[in-house]
Amino acid sequence: MIARWAHRAAAAALIVGLGGAAHAADKVRVGGTGIGLATAQALADALQTADPGISVEVLRSLGTPGGLRALAQGAVEVAIAARPLLPEERAQGLREASCLKTALIFVTSHPSAAGVERKRLPAIYDGSVGNWPDGAPLRPILRLRAGMEMPYLAQAIPGMERAIEAAFARRGMPVGTTDQQNIALAQEIPGSFAVATLLQVLSERPGVRVLALDGVAPTAASVADGSYPLPVRVCFAVPASPTAGAQRFVAFANSQDGRAILRGFEAAPDPVP
Repeated sequence: MIARWAHRAAAAALIVGLGGAAHAADKVRVGGTGIGLATAQALADALQTADPGISVEVLRSLGTPGGLRALAQGAVEVAIAARPLLPEERAQGLREASCLKTALIFVTSHPSAAGVERKRLPAIYDGSVGNWPDGAPLRPILRLRAGMEMPYLAQAIPGMERAIEAAFARRGMPVGTTDQQNIALAQEIPGSFAVATLLQVLSERPGVRVLALDGVAPTAASVADGSYPLPVRVCFAVPASPTAGAQRFVAFANSQDGRAILRGFEAAPDPVP
């Protein structure tokens, strides 16, 4: 009888041990660009509700380069990237596993501003245009040169490269060093004019107004059909041999339930090569 009890106790201990190991394997850390943190958290919350066996921790902003470095070093299981992977990153085995498209947008704290024209953007950034149409001061907010936004605008809009250089040369220009700080500045500065992404704004719901560009509102549909001209691709990346938890997180992001969450943020799934 004692031997039988000891055998059962040993079997139970083995099952508990295996369960603990499985739980540890299914702990997922997600980190990278601040653009996608709230979206990652929304996916994590829904996944954990549907599958209590997985634990997802979304870290504070690491930026795209920091997230990818952390992924290569095993400090996170999933990285969020707002640019294509570099050849050296792919050589380390990193790959995109789930991607979406959102819009690069302009936001403001001005209570009645509705839109902006692309042809006016260089003058806004170089200081030639210093007021909103109602006469209120217009205050641009810059992003770091190493980030995605300023190089994107410099390439996409004629005259913006020179205008951005002029903006950085002006004293006292506010700079959003992270995506979250950028939005905080856009909320706090009266008459602000900041570049952001629709994904971040709709997932975080800050108190800013989203501006139409050349009369076109940024939506998943206007990005998909090309009528909104500034698309941004955001991807969840994994290493060459992702953990079981990372695979489950990515599979959920690619599932119908995951895509429904993305659609709620006006983000459209984008095929992974």
